[in-house]
Amino acid sequence: MNGDERPEGPGTAQEPAEPRRGAVPGASTEPRRLGEGARFVGPGEPEAPPVPETPGRRVRSVVAWAGLGLLAGAAALAVWGFFGGLRTASREEVAGVWLLVPLLAAVLLAWAARMAVRAAHEDDLPVEGWAVAVLAAVSAGLAFLAFTTFPRDSFLATAGAPETYAPSQRATVLWLALCLTSLGGLLLAAAPTWPSPRRWGRLLLGFPAGVLAAAVAGALVPVAVLPSVLHTVAGPGDPAPEPPTVARVGWTWNPPPAARIQDVVRGSRGALVVLDDGVVALDGATGEELWSYRLPYADGVAGGAVDGAAYVTYTEAPEGDAAGPADPVTVLLDPGTGEVAGRFALSEEDREEYAGWNAGLRLRWDGPALSGRSVDGREELWSHTPAGVPGQDCLGDEARMAGDRVVFVHACLVPEGGGAGAYAVVGLDAGDGTEVWRHEWETAEGEKVPFLSVPPTGGGDPVVLLTRWGGARHHPPAFLDLDSGEEVAALPEQARESEHVSVFEDDVLLADTGGAVVRVDDWTEEEVLRVRVLGTGTAEVTDYVLGSGAEGVVLPLADAVLLPRMAWTGLSSGTVPDLMVVPFGDSVTEEGAEGVPVGVRDPRGREYDYKSLDLVAVPGAVAVHAEGADRVEGLVP
Repeated sequence: MNGDERPEGPGTAQEPAEPRRGAVPGASTEPRRLGEGARFVGPGEPEAPPVPETPGRRVRSVVAWAGLGLLAGAAALAVWGFFGGLRTASREEVAGVWLLVPLLAAVLLAWAARMAVRAAHEDDLPVEGWAVAVLAAVSAGLAFLAFTTFPRDSFLATAGAPETYAPSQRATVLWLALCLTSLGGLLLAAAPTWPSPRRWGRLLLGFPAGVLAAAVAGALVPVAVLPSVLHTVAGPGDPAPEPPTVARVGWTWNPPPAARIQDVVRGSRGALVVLDDGVVALDGATGEELWSYRLPYADGVAGGAVDGAAYVTYTEAPEGDAAGPADPVTVLLDPGTGEVAGRFALSEEDREEYAGWNAGLRLRWDGPALSGRSVDGREELWSHTPAGVPGQDCLGDEARMAGDRVVFVHACLVPEGGGAGAYAVVGLDAGDGTEVWRHEWETAEGEKVPFLSVPPTGGGDPVVLLTRWGGARHHPPAFLDLDSGEEVAALPEQARESEHVSVFEDDVLLADTGGAVVRVDDWTEEEVLRVRVLGTGTAEVTDYVLGSGAEGVVLPLADAVLLPRMAWTGLSSGTVPDLMVVPFGDSVTEEGAEGVPVGVRDPRGREYDYKSLDLVAVPGAVAVHAEGADRVEGLVP
C-alpha cells in the first residue's frame, strides 16, 4: 500500500468540506485545474463542463487586452491631437467628424472596462453574440470613416497636385487615433471572453503592448509628416569660378512642394535660394542642392546672407496661455556646409535699434556713440564716440560693415547755418572700434548727409561708394579704399562728367580698387539712343532703350555684359524673352545681339515684366529669377 493511501473505514472517513467563502449554494465545490474555465450556474442547475484552455484561447485573450490598450492609446492620441499644440496646414479647419474620435474611443473603452470588471467577479465572462455584432459594426464603420477621411494632402505621394500639398500633424494624429479605435474594437470582438484583470499575466502582456503601439505610432507622426525642422548639411568643398560669359541655360531648380521662392542671393558656393520657410543652397555649376534649413511650420520665416553666414529667422507659435508669440529666433548657418553656427533670440523692438549686423557683430547708435555688440545683442564689445567740434552739432549716420571695417558718416554742422560745416567718412577697426582713417570735406551750400554703400567687387579689394547729393552742383560718385580710406580714381574715363554723361549711384554696377563698371544712357553722334557699360572695355547696344527700374537685369561679367532684350507692352512695361550677351569691345544693335532665352515664367506660362526679373552672379553660374516665379535658372558658359 502506498504511504499516501489511507484505509477507508469508520474511523477514517473524512468530514464533508466546508463550502468556500462566497460560494453560491448549489455550485460545484470541486477544485478547478489551472487553465480551465467555468461559467456561473444557479441553484439546482447542472454545471457545464469546464471549457478547456487552449494556446489559441490564451493568445486571443492577450489580443483582447491589446485591443483595450489600443483604445486607451487612441483616446489619449485624440486629446493630444486637439490640445497638444500640433502644427496644422495654413488653410486647415478641424472638421466636426474628428470630434467623434475621442468620444467613440472613450465609449468603447468604458464599455470594455465595465465588462472587464464584471469578468473579475464572474470568471471568463463570455462575449455575447450581440456584443460581438455591435463591436464589429462600430469598428467597421470607423474603418470606413478612416478610409474616407485619410489626410491625403499631408503626404506628397497622395496629394492631388504640388500646390495642394499641405502637411498637417494634427490631421494625421487624429486620423491615426481613428484607425487605432477601429482596430482596438475589432481585437475586442475577436476575443473569446472579456478581458479579466484576474488573468494578470495576460493583462501585463497585452494592455501595455496596445498602449505602447499607439504611443510609438503617435510619436512617429512628427517625423513622417514633415518634422518641425528639415536640415541637411554638405561636406566641405571649393566654389566653382564665376563664368566670364554665358551661352546657355545649364540647370533649373524648382522649390519643394508648398514652398515659395522669396529671393535669390549670392552664396559661398553658388546660389542661396530664400524660401518662405527657410533657405536652400545650390551648387552654382550644377544646380544641385548642397544643404538646406527649412522650418515648414514656423511663423514669420525670413532668410538671407550676411558677411560670414547665412541665416534663418522665425517666430515660434505661443504655447499654452502665452499672451503672444515669443521673440524671433535667428539661426546662423555656415554658408559653405549649412551647419548651425549659432542661435539667438532678439525681439523685434531690439532688432530695429541696430544699424546693421553680420555673423559676429551688431552695430547700434547710443546717442553720439557707435557701439559694437555681440551678434545676439547681449554684450558690448566696444564703443566709439567721434570727436566733436565746439559750437557745432555733431551726429553719426549711415553705418556700414564690410570685411574687418566699419564705416559711417560723421557730420558736424553749424546750428542755424543752413547746412554749413563739415562731413567725414570714418573707418573703424571692426574688432575693437578704434578709428583707422577719416575722409573729411567742407559742406557745399545745400548739401545733405551723403549715402554710403559697398558695391560688389570685380576681383580687386573692396571700396566704399560715397554719394554726395543736394545743392546746385552734381557730384559724381567717389570711391574710397575700404582698408585705408584713400580716394581711388575708379570711375572710367569715358564716364567722367560731360555734357552728355552723368553717373549716379544706381549706375555703378561693380567697383573695387582696380576700377568701376558703370552703365550710362546717352546718344551716338547720329543722336541714336544707346546704352553703354563702361569698364576696362566698353559694351554698347545702340538703338536701344533700357526701361526705368531695370538695374537688376544689367549684369557685367569678366568678358561680357548681360542686358535684357525688351518686348514692350506699354509705355513703362515690357517683358524679357531673352538676355542679350554683349562682349566688352563690341557695339551691337538690340536686334542683332546674341541672346540666351529666359525660361522663367509665371504660373500661366507668361514672361515676366522686366522690373520683376533679377540676375545674380554666383560661383559657377548666373542665377535668373523673377519675383513670384517658382523656378531658378542657372546660365553657364
